[in-house]
Amino acid sequence: VNLIITGELNNKDFLTLKQLPNLSILDLENIKNTEMPANVFEGKESLSKITFPHNLIKIPDLACHKCKNLTQIEYFEKVKEIKNNENFKEANYGR
Repeated sequence: VNLIITGELNNKDFLTLKQLPNLSILDLENIKNTEMPANVFEGKESLSKITFPHNLIKIPDLACHKCKNLTQIEYFEKVKEIKNNENFKEANYGR
């Protein structure tokens, strides 16, 4: 399942995204959020590509931890901080 999201998301929306079965490609580029919750997609094994919001300032703690099929990550120049060096542990990003 490929999904493009726009608008502003709250914590419940992020939880719903995490619970979607078979979510493979997630494009959040045009959401209005500048922050996202910690562990936002942790353990989402079906996720293979994510595009973080263009307004995002930091990638939160463990955002994609244990996303074993994640091979593509896109983020923009506004990102000044990637929290926690375990963030992409077990992802295939960059390999």
